[in-house]
Amino acid sequence: MSYLIQALELELKLDSPKTLADTHLNLCAVLSQLDRHEDALQHSMLSIILLQDEFLTSLLPKVKSMDNEEDLINDERLAVLAIAYHNLGVEFEHLKRFE
Repeated sequence: MSYLIQALELELKLDSPKTLADTHLNLCAVLSQLDRHEDALQHSMLSIILLQDEFLTSLLPKVKSMDNEEDLINDERLAVLAIAYHNLGVEFEHLKRFE
């Protein structure tokens, strides 16, 4: 767990970290396994916010070409967003927050 915290600290020092959302998602998974569901919930929310921002900033300024490699990257990032939403739901369930 301390390695993930160190990774997060290093990424936060970068101008535009590309894997910050992924690190938050990994922290969510580890914290959930440690029954620290409130902390895990926070990291899943941060991951979702960062991923949504990533999609919005890539879509708004330009129209992207239909390059297969670019589509694959977008599909992979979209899958990460889906996992983050799933983890969010799991953490709400653990915390018995059904509203």
